Amino acid sequence: MSARRSAARCRRGVAAIEFALIGGLFLLALLAAIDVGRYYMTLQGLRNFAADATRYGIVNIWWGDTAGTQSATCAQVVAATGRGGAIGGLVSTSPGNCVTRTQTTTGGALTVTVDVNIDVQFTFVINAFGILSPRYQESTSITFQL
Repeated sequence: MSARRSAARCRRGVAAIEFALIGGLFLLALLAAIDVGRYYMTLQGLRNFAADATRYGIVNIWWGDTAGTQSATCAQVVAATGRGGAIGGLVSTSPGNCVTRTQTTTGGALTVTVDVNIDVQFTFVINAFGILSPRYQESTSITFQL
């Protein structure tokens, strides 16, 4: 009877060691999957922000029917559109001008070009090898006549 108990006790110890080895890897895989989901969510949020910035350049940057160029930084667009959270914080770090509106007059027609440029660096929470820090750049341009 005591031989059976010692064999059962040994098996419980093996199960604990197996869980200790596999549990850490499972937790790491789970956190990595969450991080990849955060990456794709951020990419979609940046695309949505680029669309908002384009609308901001079309509607809000307006100074009449004269030719010229006006620009706004990403931080100004974040404040004007009410974007907050992770996307607003990430986009606010984008260098340079985010939205540039150029108006030219040709033959009595006013041609408007709105350019949006976003350049941010995404950082993974679990960066196991130190090589994954992708740069995301989004550019869009729209031209229309008034």
